[in-house]
Amino acid sequence: MSQGLPPKTSRTFTKRMLIANVILCWAEIFFGTYMGATEGVIVAAFGLIGICFSAYMGVGHFDFRRATDFITSMTNASQSDEVEPKE
Repeated sequence: MSQGLPPKTSRTFTKRMLIANVILCWAEIFFGTYMGATEGVIVAAFGLIGICFSAYMGVGHFDFRRATDFITSMTNASQSDEVEPKE
């Protein structure tokens, strides 16, 4: 494995967007409860929180799968270089 691992992404933008959206959803829940519109507001806000977390974790899953595929391909390539072909 002479090439090494790919650089690790920090995903700070998506983390910040997730945190900002969750904070805004909770603010919407508290404001909707204060104004008396709990039924419609709470269901929509909790749904949006779930969608945001699912999207964030889905992207993380694809990043992890890509990293494991890269490591597997590098391991397989280095093992095939070590084995000499038989004639």
